[in-house]
Amino acid sequence: YIDPYRVTRAGTHRASAPMATESLTTNQWWERSRTFAQQDNYREACRALYLAALQKLDEDRLIPAQFSRTDGEYSQLVQTLPNARPYQVLFQTHERLCFGDGAISQQVFDACEQAYREIDAP
Repeated sequence: YIDPYRVTRAGTHRASAPMATESLTTNQWWERSRTFAQQDNYREACRALYLAALQKLDEDRLIPAQFSRTDGEYSQLVQTLPNARPYQVLFQTHERLCFGDGAISQQVFDACEQAYREIDAP
């Protein structure tokens, strides 16, 4: 059993597990990221972009989504893609979200948003 509401070191609750297991389209994840960004919640905005990227890999039948995979495993899998760099930005940021203590700034979000745009470009 995994507690869906994890307490961060600052003592605030964040819903990690439910959001990760929701079945949303890439557009819905994108919209969710925009909503979080408008609320200055850049941590969850970046996380939503990360999940949009995973969903896009799955929808495009490039890499099937498996939430049990680590960011490192996904990083290795995308190495063969011609546009691996934007995925790497999102995977590295997600690692910081999960294992770092620092706040996620608007600049970090902007970099993630740009990376996702590169992924989602036609």
